[in-house]
This record gives sequence, C-alpha cells and structure tokens, in this order.
Amino acid sequence: MSSPSVEELVASFKELCTDHKRVAMALMKLGKAEPEAVMVLAADFSYEFERPLDYITDVEERQRLFAKIRPFLPDTIRMNSTVLAVFMVYPLTEMRSLYDSLAEYDPTSNADLKHYYFSSTWLLLHDGLENAHKAIKGFLAKPAARTESPLIALESAAQKRKRSPETQPETPSPLRKKVFLINAEEQPASEPGKLPRQESPFVSPKLPENTGMLPVSPATRSRNAVKRAKERDDHLCILTGTDDPEAAHIFPLSAGKADGTKYRISQLAMMWGDEKATAWKQKFLNPWVIESPKNLICLSRQLHHWWRTCRLALRPIQSLDPCTIKVQLHWLRPSTTMPMALSSGSYDDISSLCGGENDYGSWGQPPVAHRKSGLPLQTGQIFTIRAEDPVDLPSFELLEIQWNFLRIAAMSGAAEAEPTDESSGEEEDEDEDEDDYGWTHVLTNDSDEDVEELDLNCAE
Repeated sequence: MSSPSVEELVASFKELCTDHKRVAMALMKLGKAEPEAVMVLAADFSYEFERPLDYITDVEERQRLFAKIRPFLPDTIRMNSTVLAVFMVYPLTEMRSLYDSLAEYDPTSNADLKHYYFSSTWLLLHDGLENAHKAIKGFLAKPAARTESPLIALESAAQKRKRSPETQPETPSPLRKKVFLINAEEQPASEPGKLPRQESPFVSPKLPENTGMLPVSPATRSRNAVKRAKERDDHLCILTGTDDPEAAHIFPLSAGKADGTKYRISQLAMMWGDEKATAWKQKFLNPWVIESPKNLICLSRQLHHWWRTCRLALRPIQSLDPCTIKVQLHWLRPSTTMPMALSSGSYDDISSLCGGENDYGSWGQPPVAHRKSGLPLQTGQIFTIRAEDPVDLPSFELLEIQWNFLRIAAMSGAAEAEPTDESSGEEEDEDEDEDDYGWTHVLTNDSDEDVEELDLNCAE
C-alpha cells in the first residue's frame, strides 16, 4: 500500500488542525526540504477521524425534560451538580422514556403522588441518583498504597486455610482423614501397602479457561495480565505510538474493591436501562474480567495521568471484526462547579458544567500532546486496538462505563474536588458532615479487614 502524497496529507490535516493555512504551508516547505520527514508523517497517519458529537447533545430538550422531571425527584435527592451532570450525559432516549412514565402522575395531587411513591420509576430515581456523587467519587478514588484486589483477597483467604508442612499435625483431623480415605478408595495405591499422596482439598480457585489466564499466584496473575495487554498493544501507547507505556485499568481496581462503591455504581448504572446496566455489571462485578487484559489498555505515563484526572475520555466503537475494537479520543472541558454545589438545572448551571461558557458543542482544548511523529492528538481521532485472541481485547462494556462516568466527573467538577483513596474503606451515611461545595467529609473510617466472599459462578 503506497503512502499518501504531500497534497493528500495536507488535505487531511486541514480537517484536523485549526490553523489550516499555517500547517499546510509548513508541510509544503517540509515536503520540498525533507521528503523523508513527510513520509514519516504519512506512515504515522494511521488513525481515522470522525466528527465528534456535541459536548452536551440536544441541550435545549434536555433542559426542558429535566425541568419537568425535577418535581418528581424524591425529597432525599439533593439537587447538585452531579445530578445535573448525570442528566446531561444520560441517553436522551432513556430520558424521554423516563418522562413518559412520569406524565401519568400529577405532582400537585396527593393521590397521584401516593401511587408514584410505590412505583418502579420512583425507586429508579431514588436509588440511582441519591448517591450519584458517591458513585462518581468512588470511581475516581485513588488506589491505596497496597491495594488488595478481589482475586488476591479471595486467594489470601484460601491460603489461610491451608496448613503448612511444618505445622501440620501427625494425626490428621477427622475431616481431613475422611477426605483422604475417600480419595484413596477412588485411586489405586502407588506402592503395595501405601496410600497415594493426595493434594490438599483446600486449593486456590482456578480462573475460567475463557479468560486466557493461568491459575497462578495473585502477583504472577497480575503480571500476566499486564504482560498480555502490552503484548497485544505491541508495547506501545495506543494513542501516541510511543514505547514503554503503562498498562492502565479501564475500570479502576480500587472501585471494584469496596462493596459500597460497587453498589452505588450498580445503582447509577440502572439509569441507562436494565439491558445496559446488566451488561455492565456482568463485567465490573466479575473479578476474572477486571483483573484480565479486558480491563487494560496501554497509555503513556502522561496520558494515563490525564485519563485518571478527567482530562480525556475514550468513546468505544464496536467493530465488525471480532479481533478489533476502536476508541475515539475526546478532550474534556474543565468545570467551574463542584460535585455537591446546589443546582437548579437552569442554563447558567448547565453552562457551569461546560466551564462557564454557553458553548455546549465544543470539546476541551487539547494540551501539548502529540504522536511519536509530532502529529497532534485531537478530539475525533479514532484508534484501533487489535488482538490475535478476542479474549484479550478491551471490554466494550467497561469502556462504556469509563466513557459515561468520566464525562459526568468532568462536568460536575469531581476531578477538581479533593481526591480520596479507597484505604478509608466504606463511607457510611451516618456520622458524616456534607459540604455544599465539595465532597462529603467522612468522620469515621471503617475497617476493611473482613474478606468479601465472591461469587465464583458469575458469568463473564
């Protein structure tokens, strides 16, 4: 396949760069002086481009529907910037369906409200929005210095039940003796008069075969997932093409550890509909998925930092090829509000989600970020991730969660709020002092000593 000419490259740049004339002239001069440099640019021009959607789509209709839905919000829901951001990211089809389900009730009628309080719609709004700010906060939580993943916690519990050879008593307990004898009856003795050596019945759980990972120790398992992800991405950042990338988790492990965070994320996900929420929960509640290459993509150190601080988000694009998946880069805009700041849903409040500007279509200004050849990273560029085995591809569902939750976090100002880490354990609704402008200040720290019992039969 021949590389594009200088003229074709210039025409492509005109769609991507703001200062078209300056870039075009520079490329023309470069093509005459250094033809090989232009060929390097042409070879690196391997991504697609698609015009992105508006930063907030259909803002007028969203504001109108929100004004009609707001009287039906449960009294326990505090109208803050996080709730408003959810409705600005919320799928418009689901928002219309929600309003249609509320249209049969009259908010000024006590009889109608009595029936509404026992409806599934009220339950959806109450459970999905009451702790939306805590769900987003938990999704952005920094991992503790020694984060123990669900799989590590599960295997640690199994290891505690195993007896070391030095401490094992000469006379086995009745239970162990019974298991030993039952197994011995099923297998012939290796030597006359001797029973074959049996492995302990208390063994670590094995990973399902479809994850492509081996039943090894937790530390080795984590290294295997990172190794497979980096091999899949050719040890290059998927956006810049630079080497020595970091393996970045799509769904943070810290969010998958705390029970309260998982529950709140599950409840907020219900706002996207039963089908979508079920597909998401089957991924992020499954430890075999979140600790596999499905939850990893390779990013440079700087891009990894920007991703986790809500500077950028990746919109997943389904591919017809089962061994590929595409992501579209979007630079997010800084907000001028805070997660718990009171909000009425007015256009002024919506503009604060967009950085205080009434421009609801433009995305964030890109920082100084470029590919290895020098091409700038811009909103709308599409990058393809390929894998020899579809099992190793990043999960489309996990990328969807990231795409929606990072936009909510950026609009609500969660990235600018004081971050917390998961080492504080679960937040309790009691004994806490809430601030109108920032995060909740938890006054008590719960211990996280108990090991959670995980469901090993959950499907991927």
